[in-house]
Amino acid sequence: MFDTQKGVRTLTPHPYKILSIHEQIANHVLKHIAPFVFGHGSDYDSYEYNSGTATLIDLGCGPLVLTCEHVATSFRQFKEIHKDKINAQLYIGGATGIDHKIIAWDEELDIATLQLTKDELSRIPNGHNLYGTKFINEVYLGPIKKNDVVVFAGFPSQPTWRYKTGIKNLFAFHPCVCFSEIVSINDDYIICQSDHIIFEKKTSHQLTPIYDPAGMSGGAAFLVCHNGINFSCSFIGVISEGEFLAQNCLSTYVMLAKRLNSDGTIRENAQ
Repeated sequence: MFDTQKGVRTLTPHPYKILSIHEQIANHVLKHIAPFVFGHGSDYDSYEYNSGTATLIDLGCGPLVLTCEHVATSFRQFKEIHKDKINAQLYIGGATGIDHKIIAWDEELDIATLQLTKDELSRIPNGHNLYGTKFINEVYLGPIKKNDVVVFAGFPSQPTWRYKTGIKNLFAFHPCVCFSEIVSINDDYIICQSDHIIFEKKTSHQLTPIYDPAGMSGGAAFLVCHNGINFSCSFIGVISEGEFLAQNCLSTYVMLAKRLNSDGTIRENAQ
């Protein structure tokens, strides 16, 4: 602060918050995702939309969006039906444009990739320093075991999770981060159960996803390794679908990204 009487600048001390391990990991995961929303309407209140989550990747051939096939296919169908409407739009965070090219999709694997242009990269975070600021550069191909810890995050699409940040941004969503254990392992997917869920706290009302985690599809999933002092997070895939077995107990399919090529195409068989 500036002391006008003495004409000198003084520092006002602020308490430093030490983040817990859960909070540090949650912040790391959120930097790699953004809301993926498409719809049309004349204003915020009348806008009809579908939403998922975009995971930001760059495996060496340029920036891409990775999401679920069922999210990308819904967008592809929407784009065809509404391509002549001037208010039809796709939002990837704060970046907009209905003409995004879908590079590849695999219905069985439930993953798809979309092209991003470099001029969109600064607009994706939409001024937010926590979401959509970093790209994943590597897919983990090492061993995965039952009871390993996986953290994943996304943006639930229920109306109570949506908020308005300004006229130019119709869509912003509160995030949800889940810590889980692997209960089943298959060739192309794993099943996880979450018992620790972090909700954004900057709200005046309770945010609780119900029935199913709609909108989180396409969110990034990381394998967490922790030695008691340090932790590491390795990207393994994206959330596909899930359901709440009980309060704060979420069963989720994570589709593994090991068949992704660096250009966003998808190999037919895992290698």
